[in-house]
Amino acid sequence: MAERIWTPEQDRAIKVRHGDLIISAAAGSGKTAVLCERVIQSLLDKEAPVDISEMLIVTFTEASAEEMRIRIGDAIRNKMKEEPSNSILFRQLMALQSADIGTIHSFCKKIVSANTPQLGLGSEVRVVDSDENEIMAHDVMQNVIDRFYRTEPDFPEAVRNFVDIRDDRLADILLGFYKKTQSTEKGIGLIDELCREYSVMTKNDWENSRFAKLLVNSAVVKVQSYISEFREGVEYVINHENPKVASARGDAYSWDLSVMEDLVSRAEEREYSWNLGDAMIMDYSPKKCTPLRNITDPVLDTISGVRDSVKEILNETKVLLSTEISFSVQETVRILKVIYKVFYEFERDFSKEKKESYAVDFTDLERMAYRLLVDKNGDPTPLARDISTRYKQIYIDEYQDTNSLQDAIFKAISRENRFMVGDIKQSIYGFRGAEPSIFAKYRDSFSKCPENGEEVTGGAHSIFLSNNFRCDRPIVEFSNLVFGTLFTNNSLKIKYLEEDKLKFSKQKDTEEDDERVSIILCKKDDNCAVYSEALTIADRIKALISRGTPLSSIAVIMRSAKDAFPIFKKIFEKEGITVGGKSAKSLLDIPEILFLVSLMNIIDNPHRDIYFASVLSSNIFGIDFNETVAIATECSEKGTTLYNRFKEYTEKHCFDKGEKLLKWLQKARREACGKKIYEIVEDLCSDFAIYALAATDTEGSKDSRKYIEAFKTVARDYEKNSYRGLYSFL
Repeated sequence: MAERIWTPEQDRAIKVRHGDLIISAAAGSGKTAVLCERVIQSLLDKEAPVDISEMLIVTFTEASAEEMRIRIGDAIRNKMKEEPSNSILFRQLMALQSADIGTIHSFCKKIVSANTPQLGLGSEVRVVDSDENEIMAHDVMQNVIDRFYRTEPDFPEAVRNFVDIRDDRLADILLGFYKKTQSTEKGIGLIDELCREYSVMTKNDWENSRFAKLLVNSAVVKVQSYISEFREGVEYVINHENPKVASARGDAYSWDLSVMEDLVSRAEEREYSWNLGDAMIMDYSPKKCTPLRNITDPVLDTISGVRDSVKEILNETKVLLSTEISFSVQETVRILKVIYKVFYEFERDFSKEKKESYAVDFTDLERMAYRLLVDKNGDPTPLARDISTRYKQIYIDEYQDTNSLQDAIFKAISRENRFMVGDIKQSIYGFRGAEPSIFAKYRDSFSKCPENGEEVTGGAHSIFLSNNFRCDRPIVEFSNLVFGTLFTNNSLKIKYLEEDKLKFSKQKDTEEDDERVSIILCKKDDNCAVYSEALTIADRIKALISRGTPLSSIAVIMRSAKDAFPIFKKIFEKEGITVGGKSAKSLLDIPEILFLVSLMNIIDNPHRDIYFASVLSSNIFGIDFNETVAIATECSEKGTTLYNRFKEYTEKHCFDKGEKLLKWLQKARREACGKKIYEIVEDLCSDFAIYALAATDTEGSKDSRKYIEAFKTVARDYEKNSYRGLYSFL
């Protein structure tokens, strides 16, 4: 086996041992291979060997952790083939399964489990799965909301900023807001801190507050996103073939551009301050342009639209920065105080609910670990210092998706021995509280690792792995174009450096030209946008096939295959294109499952009209359409439920089919009280021959039976949680 040749950057990432390292590893740059090689070389280092038990390797998912364990194991075995008598390698391979390789949550769980008395937890504490946790959290939040509607006079007005009165979405919205606070070190205390800060704010305080600075910074970032386009527009105007255009708009547009560039350049040079931004924005007044008559030019209209957008941004900011904003700030404080009370009571009740269930969730694990490892002054606790002595090397993958709480945990247990890997371009978990700015701050503040073999003796350094060994040149160039545009236009948030660009490094057997990246704008069909896309892609595939591209080399990747796949499949097959793969179906897309759910709903509560109507229309009890219409319309009491109408109709007409259904329903409701959910599902499958129903669907009978079994598994897994009862399951 040929020895792998590492790039100079990869070699430095493998060999540098002293101090924190931030590795900005682009897609396809071989980061996992580098990490594994670094581990192997650390194990075999003759001067300062590191045992696998002295390493902490943190990945983003359990699957990634298992893959990392396998890759390290494979690397050790390959090395053992080269050095079969090396006892160190054999010992490390034996210890690999017990090595600390896992997610941040598994690491936090390990710390929490070892310190339950200090946290006031019992030894029987368990980690709830996400489904159970979501149900529990939603129920608790809904109870808090109902209580606040009854007892808190300011609550209805405060939440009207989010939803209409008594909107069912309010619990989800507030939970989303609450979860964001939990990814910060202060938690809901951050809201209380902001309330205290803004409650005593004078005009002078307001002008120098972080809120005001955020307003100005937001305006600058928005203006920056238009600069490159507007700069090209100004050049177009000045050099226009019609001299009247330059005369009418050249000076005004050039002045606007100078204001925009001055505002952004000072911010980028970090000379930016609130007072500067205040003066520049408050003094901004766009120059008037001479009207252009009898000149039709769409490009000029576009440029004018860009200018109007910038004017709107700056004028809106001027309004926000006016003294009238102080009222809005106080109103915001009033709302935040109410929200803080909601979150405080939710946190108290939710903690009580989990404690009674001997449960903790993933957020609890992080926050409890933080309490154990970081003191009130933000310094490592004695426990953190003790843990730090166990690890000579700490590896953390996907650092661009960490939050401030996780970053604080890693800092507390490290001794300038972190190996942090990430890629600012691959941060996709902002909705979960990830803060890519943490990774960017490390990357920008750390010194670049010395080149030319210069020895690194300590300190924090950054290394860029920019070579992409995976993709063809057009993909690399297209990626650079997209990210270069997006990040350059928002560089006040996160810098985009030259080293962030991918370098095409794929080894190819031939010099054939690669397929160019194309962006195809589909003309939207009157009825269905997906239909238009499917037709366009079908034409594209036929063109590729005609040029000799094998069908097995063509893939269609969709954002969501659930609704689009059937349309694509139908059109492709009509065009003679063989389709592989299957639509990603939900259990609730399967008719047999929907019928089971309807039966379970009327067992739980027969007054649910939609589900009762579904059972009637199923023809399982032999009730036809005309009888269903009669049941729905023949009733003395208006506005009552379909179930009550059904009982009245059955009694009035001695309706045999109705008596059969009611008799079954009474028996099913009585027996359900003492049964587990999966037992109810099995009884329904038996009573109504659900498998036989699935068998009549000749096209998808195998799939239907598979989904029925999957539904049974869901019901069985539900019983493993602390929640019980048909209502909660449904």
